[in-house]
Amino acid sequence: MEEVLQKYYSLKEYAERKTIVEKIDDPRIREVFQKRYKKDIDQFMYAWVMIVGLKSETDKTFFKNSRKKDFVEYMNMLGMNETIDDIWIKEWKHFLMLYFQISTNSKEYASKFMGLGTLKEEQIYTKLTNEIKLVTQKIPAFYGYEKECEKLNQVANETLEEFRELKRRQSEVSWTL
Repeated sequence: MEEVLQKYYSLKEYAERKTIVEKIDDPRIREVFQKRYKKDIDQFMYAWVMIVGLKSETDKTFFKNSRKKDFVEYMNMLGMNETIDDIWIKEWKHFLMLYFQISTNSKEYASKFMGLGTLKEEQIYTKLTNEIKLVTQKIPAFYGYEKECEKLNQVANETLEEFRELKRRQSEVSWTL
């Protein structure tokens, strides 16, 4: 069972993960998987990106009430209305690792203002750190949900550190080959 779970959490593609999750005899893992993926769409990824998009709205109190409903919906997609257990946290970590990988490999994410230049690696990590703060602290505080987002904030910061360490070790290995 442990090998199957290791494989499940190492896969990136939805279809491959779905094949494995159907073989796992743990209803909680299947339940969290089904909440993360609706109609083959990664709800965690979608919600995270949409919350980042709310950034400009938090500067305008005029939109606060209309956007609060959207914010709560996105946070619920991330599981803020769920019992957060080890399985849920592993799924968050999986999503975040994937998100960080996509972001650090993306030319668009690493570009400076209007594509004029590219951010250095350390600047990309600063951007990701600021994004975590935005999604799990600043925007939730604007809508009065900072307490509910503490665990996600902790997991996101821990996962970013794990990701950085993994990337550092990978670059060391490539230099030794």
